[in-house]
Amino acid sequence: ADGTAVAGADYVAAQSSLTFAPGVTTQTIAVNLFDDSLAEGVETFSVSLSNPLNATLATATAQVTIVDDEASPCGPLDHVRGVDVGVFVAQDCVTGVWSVRVVEGGGSFIFYDGSLTSDSAFSSVTGFGLEGHDTLTHSPADTVDYSFGIGGNGEDGFDFVAGPGSSLCLTLDSPTRTIFVGAARTPFAGSVDLRTLQVCQ
Repeated sequence: ADGTAVAGADYVAAQSSLTFAPGVTTQTIAVNLFDDSLAEGVETFSVSLSNPLNATLATATAQVTIVDDEASPCGPLDHVRGVDVGVFVAQDCVTGVWSVRVVEGGGSFIFYDGSLTSDSAFSSVTGFGLEGHDTLTHSPADTVDYSFGIGGNGEDGFDFVAGPGSSLCLTLDSPTRTIFVGAARTPFAGSVDLRTLQVCQ
């Protein structure tokens, strides 16, 4: 059944019967996926079991996740505080809200300095987890400068909304860390154009 993934575009609809011999508790259901060159982010569909004979269904429906193999900014942020190191950025492609988070993997206190620029004014910029030593400036209206002191299990960042089709260049001037984009954590060093997923020109 369709979720955010659609039969005929993202996967091939399947319907069949499963037979469980006595003592067998698992079976495999094969669902073919369509491979395309579209950056669609993470999508889901569900598999449902129905009409059991000589058995009961403890769980009748399960959600299946398709992880896009094209680089995409879409999806939830995927990082673990106190473990991962770097800048993580992703867009909720339904609401249009972008999130940028900085984590230092439980390491020593260090400042992350950089900027985000656009060719049009940002609709909104909101800080996340900021303390007195952190700075986030949004002036002029098409530029965000940040300096986040982070260490241990800390996490700093910001959320923003940009105009449709705006160019977006996220840079990390220091320290030398990786910028990870989208649910697939596509890595970039130094800067990333969030629209083209290339190094900023």
